[in-house]
Formats: sequence, C-alpha cells, structure tokens
Amino acid sequence: MIFKKISSSSILEIEYFDEVATGLGPTLEFFTLLSHEFQKKNLNLWVDRSSHESVIVDGKELCYHPSGLFPRPSLQNEFEGNDNMKKLLYYNFGCFIAKAIVDQRLIDVHLSNPLIKFLLGEPLTIYSLNEIFPEICQVIKDFNEIVNMKNQIINNDLLTSEEKESKINELTYKNAKIEDLSLYFVLPGLDIPLIENGDEILVTINNLEEYVNRMIQVITKESINQQMDAIKEGFNSVFDSKRLRIFTPTEIDTMIYGSSESDQEWDKETILENTICDHGYTPNSRAIKYIVEIMSEFTSEERRKFLRFITGSPRLPPGGFKGLSPKLTFVRKEEEPPFKPDNYLPSVNTCFLYLKLPDYSSKEIMKENLLKAIEHGQSGFSLS
Repeated sequence: MIFKKISSSSILEIEYFDEVATGLGPTLEFFTLLSHEFQKKNLNLWVDRSSHESVIVDGKELCYHPSGLFPRPSLQNEFEGNDNMKKLLYYNFGCFIAKAIVDQRLIDVHLSNPLIKFLLGEPLTIYSLNEIFPEICQVIKDFNEIVNMKNQIINNDLLTSEEKESKINELTYKNAKIEDLSLYFVLPGLDIPLIENGDEILVTINNLEEYVNRMIQVITKESINQQMDAIKEGFNSVFDSKRLRIFTPTEIDTMIYGSSESDQEWDKETILENTICDHGYTPNSRAIKYIVEIMSEFTSEERRKFLRFITGSPRLPPGGFKGLSPKLTFVRKEEEPPFKPDNYLPSVNTCFLYLKLPDYSSKEIMKENLLKAIEHGQSGFSLS
C-alpha cells in the first residue's frame, strides 16, 4: 500500500541507514531491489520458465520468461476478498511500474508485450499470447483445425449421415484419435478446470469444439482477468496508461527496462566517445586504456554488476552509455604514502557517476581489484 500514499507528481528519493551515499544511486538501487522482490519465484505471481534458465539474484530465485513478465493464470477464487494479498501485490506492481516511468527510473523488470498491450487498452487474444503460452496456443490452433474439418464434413450435403460419421471418426491428432489422448477439460500444464468437474470429463471428437472454446475463454480472460485488472488499476492510480499509446510496446519496455545489451554498446570506441576523463586522467592515460579494454571484455553478468556498482541499476538507459546522465566519468584516486595504487580498490560516486580509479601498474591488477570492488559494492553504498 506504500504507493497509494505517493502522489504521481512527487519524486521518490531513497536514503539508507548507515550508508554514506544519498540521491540518485541509492534511489536506483531501491527500484532495482524492489524489482527483484516482485519477481521472487515463491510468490507464484508470474508465468515461469526458470527451469530452462535459472535466475538467482542477491540470493533470491526469480521468475524468468524469455518474453517478459506475464501474470500466472489462476483459479479466480484465489482473489476473493478486498484484502487479498495476491491481488494487492499485483496492484502495487502496477503502481511500481508507473512510478518508475513518472520518475524516469530504470527497473530490472522486463515486461511482456501482451502485458504492455493490455495496459494500453488492447484485448488479449490467442495470437497475442502465443509468445507466453506457445504450447497451449499451438494445441488450440491444431485442435481448431480439426474442429473446422469436422464442421466441413457435417455441412457437406453430398455425404450421407453414415459417411459423415465415418469421416469424422477418421480425424486424428498426430495419428491418434482425440479420445485416445487422455485429455480432460483442464487447461494443459496449469491444472485449471475449464468446466465444473472438468478433470473427470474426457475430451472426444464430439466435444472437442467446446474444449477449444473453453481453453480460449479461460486462457485469455477468466484465469487472468483479476491479475491484469489489478495491475492496470495500480498503474492508473499513478499515471494514466492511455497517455502511453503514442509509444510502441518495445519503446515502453525500453523506457522501463533500459537499453538492450548489444556488444556494440560496449565496444571500446563507444565507451570512449560517451565517457569523460577528469581529475588526473586523459583519454591517453594508461589507466583509461586499461579500464576501457576491461569494460569491453565484460561478460553479460559482469556488465550487470558493473552498472549496478556504478549507477545502482544493472542496465543502461535508452541510448546506452550516451543516455547516462550525468556522463560516466573516470577520475584518478590518489594514494597516500606508504601505500601504492595497487593497494587500493576502485570506488564510486553514484550521484555524479564518478568511477575513482587508482593508477594501477597493470591491466590484470586493475581488473582483479575492480571485480573485487564490484562484488563488495553490490549490497550497499559503502565505498565512497
């Protein structure tokens, strides 16, 4: 309920107890942490494909779907009552997404196209949900073809009743008769009854059309209505979703989730063109050559951790490094005798996007100390 108390016109800024930093960095970190809380697998809020690609962030197992977040279909009696916790979580998630857009904060949440389109007022269809439920949608399409063939046979006046019955009985799905598939009136893979006592009613060629129609009705409306409506209600309580209709779903997802992680955005030329060297460093400095090479060689996971260390968010804004405001700035971290640069870890000022780099003696030592600082800096703002 926290978001109901925040007007859409007020900018949310976060400060943590016992940490040295305030302002943009901790605020982006808050949005990132909250992103992960909403995606925790044990909440059972989202369609989850994490069995194909396990996602563990900050010790939390998160839901994952290659097409982005989409509410998990559920029996609608799970949402009865005004104080229903699941419904409240979906509502607050909608508030959270809208607040991120209003405050121009990146969040670590990839929204699916069907969810974005729903927020924009478009109805859900089997075709739009194909990327979320590919197996179910394919079954519906295949069975619908069989239903159409059956109806063509029934409407063929050139056939006798016996011939019609014979041809209908010859209709198969992958060389098997429908009744031999051991299907019941339950949504495949989700255990949601399509009709009362659906788990006891066998699907046959005679009731296949009803089965297909009920699957469409349940997967596009009945099993997700309340989840989707709660998200939209929460979103609109902060920001009118109709005002986003000038953008495409891809543009909206980029606005929320940030830039795509293309290798081109992380090449040496792009990094140099869109960063600043100051306070002891120039583009020709040895340390700058090292850091640019190291950044261009980062793995995808190292990129996420580096960005979170620098900005508080694990993703680049729209436009990549060019979109960072203020610009990422490399400055020299001075050593105090008798210590040498190699004895220090890099540190950051997240509000001004300053990466404070000692003048390390080698690229290898810089990378080792940078990765060590990044790991230490994931859980707080203690390296000033």
